[in-house]
Amino acid sequence: LGIFVCGCATAMPAARPVHETPTTVVRLESTQRANVAEHARHSHPIRLSEDQLTILFTSISGRQKVGLLRSFLGTPGTPRVFEAEEIDLLAPALKVALGEARPDEMITFVHERPGRAGRSTITSGVLFVQAEILYLTIANFWHPVTREPADLGATDRLDDVRETTSYVRSHPWISVGE
Repeated sequence: LGIFVCGCATAMPAARPVHETPTTVVRLESTQRANVAEHARHSHPIRLSEDQLTILFTSISGRQKVGLLRSFLGTPGTPRVFEAEEIDLLAPALKVALGEARPDEMITFVHERPGRAGRSTITSGVLFVQAEILYLTIANFWHPVTREPADLGATDRLDDVRETTSYVRSHPWISVGE
């Protein structure tokens, strides 16, 4: 009985969903669950408008790193990380999440772009505010994943299991690719 009670007492806090659709998830996650340093207390809740978030997300570009030299040179015409439709889905939910987040939580998000043959591309990350600075970490940027774990077999590697939509949806702060 003592082991059972101790086991229950150390359980991680559950994530608090803010917005969930088949392609988009925004949740409030405990910093403890994501192994963020104990002393990392965020400056939540805060108020940002949807327009402010839209401007922020519209201005973010990204590129995949290809070699050391090219990573410093940059590539003209780098793609936007988020397309207009994605921003329209994410901005309202992120506004709510920032307004409800506690200092011991961070906002996580996942957006999936369904593809063909059981594959999708996924973008996920973390958002939090600390000392009046908004931090945004993109963990996965248009990373290809398998939509259904059933597509995996007994001989698949751990990396194959991690590169599924269900894994990224439950761990959006972990980069599953390069």
